[in-house]
Amino acid sequence: MMRNWVTAWALLLIVCAGALGADNDWQIWSDLKVKASLGDRVDFTFKPAVRWRDNGNDFYYTRYDAGFKVVFNENWAIEPFYSFRRKDGSSGWDHSDLFSTHLFYTCRLGDTDFKFENRIRLEKNFDTEREAGRERIKLSRDIEAFKGLSVFAGDEIIYDFSGGDFKENRLQAGVKKKLDGGLSLEAAYQLTSLRDAGHWEDYDTLVLSLGLDI
Repeated sequence: MMRNWVTAWALLLIVCAGALGADNDWQIWSDLKVKASLGDRVDFTFKPAVRWRDNGNDFYYTRYDAGFKVVFNENWAIEPFYSFRRKDGSSGWDHSDLFSTHLFYTCRLGDTDFKFENRIRLEKNFDTEREAGRERIKLSRDIEAFKGLSVFAGDEIIYDFSGGDFKENRLQAGVKKKLDGGLSLEAAYQLTSLRDAGHWEDYDTLVLSLGLDI
């Protein structure tokens, strides 16, 4: 039964991945998530990220996040962090300094094996004076038949406080595999919807992530 459930999830990912590049609009997002323990409840976090667009041929985005995550209990945690971002726009590469804060709430869904996570993020861009807010809801489940393997699905909305409008939505489904030595791998399909000039554009996105716990 469990293997059939995993097989169905894998087929869903394959179908989603088959849509990549159908309209020559897919992107690749990749990042490294480093977490170093500073105590029982405090971690230093570092996350470099890069992105390609136009079928993975056009490198257009890089970002470096560094901060601290404080875990209050099994349900609540907070993570303030600084970011340096470079993005290739219509007038060339833009550089931005940002400060953000994540607020996490996690719990088990009743007597099920599903884990629920709600992540709220407040972001301030010091170069453009732009302020934004994000909320991500995520469901995940460990697969007992495959050690270290879990599946997840979630949706994140991004609201531009400065412009007074929703600007982006990210619908995602994927798998995560924990390896020895504190390593983990994630692969997911993401439907990225961006609001541009009053209308929405959709982009198929392949999201790849490498995790390292020190």
